[in-house]
Amino acid sequence: MDGSSVSSHNDNSPSNASTRGWLSVVAVSFGTFALVTSELMPIGLLPKIAAGVSAAEGNVGLTVTIPGLGAAFAAPALLLASRRLDRRWLLWLTSALLIASDLIVASAATLSTLLAGRVLLGISIGGFWAIGAAVTRRLVPPESIGRATALVFSGVSIG
Repeated sequence: MDGSSVSSHNDNSPSNASTRGWLSVVAVSFGTFALVTSELMPIGLLPKIAAGVSAAEGNVGLTVTIPGLGAAFAAPALLLASRRLDRRWLLWLTSALLIASDLIVASAATLSTLLAGRVLLGISIGGFWAIGAAVTRRLVPPESIGRATALVFSGVSIG
C-alpha cells in the first residue's frame, strides 16, 4: 500500500480548530450562565434561606453583597496571576470554585458556612470575568469575535 488510499486526519485543520473554538465559546457561555444564576439566585429566596440557617433576613442579605466584594478583590489579583498561567486552567479553577461554592451553599446549616461559600463564589466571579471575555477573542477567527462575544454574554441574560 502506497499510503495514498489512507486518509490523513489532521487535528489542527482550520475546520477542526474552528469547531473546537466555537465549542469553547459555548462552554464559556455556560460558565457565564452558571455564575450569574448562582450570584443572583438568593435575591428572591432571602426569607427561605434565613429560615434555613436560622438567621435574620438582613444578615442573610450579605449573601448578595459578599460575592460582589469578593469579585472586586479577586479580579485584579487573578488578572495579574493570569499573565503567568494558562488561562484555560484558570477558567477550570474558577469553574471548580463555582461548583464548590454551590455545594457549600446548598448544604450550609449556618450563616457563617453560607457566607464562606459565597466568598468562594465571589472569587470565582472575579476570576472568570477577568479573563473569560478576553479569552473569547482567541477562540474564534477575527471576523467572528462579535458573534462569539455576544454568545458568551447571552449567558448573562439567560441567567
